[in-house]
Amino acid sequence: MRCTERPNSGFTMVELLIVTVILAVIGMTMYAAISNGVKIWSKVNERIGAEDVGILFEKFESDARNCARISGIRFSGGEDAVLFASLVPSAILGSRTVGMIRYSYDPEDGAISRSQRDIFDMYADKDGAVRRLLKDVKSVKFSYYVYLKEEKQYGWREEMPGQEIPLAVRIEADVECEGRTDRFTKTVSIPVAD
Repeated sequence: MRCTERPNSGFTMVELLIVTVILAVIGMTMYAAISNGVKIWSKVNERIGAEDVGILFEKFESDARNCARISGIRFSGGEDAVLFASLVPSAILGSRTVGMIRYSYDPEDGAISRSQRDIFDMYADKDGAVRRLLKDVKSVKFSYYVYLKEEKQYGWREEMPGQEIPLAVRIEADVECEGRTDRFTKTVSIPVAD
């Protein structure tokens, strides 16, 4: 029986090159996976301004279409705010009831807010719920479509003194989205208009 010994125990140069290439391939694959994961995570968490504006417009449309004629709540509006009677959720009743809704723009905060008071809040003279719906707003303008008696035609006004309900309300908002300012417009018809 003959025993052969290797004079130099260790790895050959070819074996070291193969291991190095395999480690390089594994490292590049892991880097690509982590890099893609970070890109996906940042894309998911990035603010999408257009979607936020869409949510605001849907909420505004729902509230305006539920506008009601209530003797204690007059429709009133200016360029930066609008107030009207509509259906709001009531914590006391556990369902919707008549209440007051106000959409307003705060130029210092750069946000559009929605405040609501149900009938119980109004009689108790309590503040209702206030929710900031959209931020990064540069400007907002509400306008009102009414019959202009002086001109005997329909047209847009910038103020509603509170004597009548307009046929439609338009909201125009300049919103900063992804580094640029875009203008968004929504016009909502009101079924109970004068």
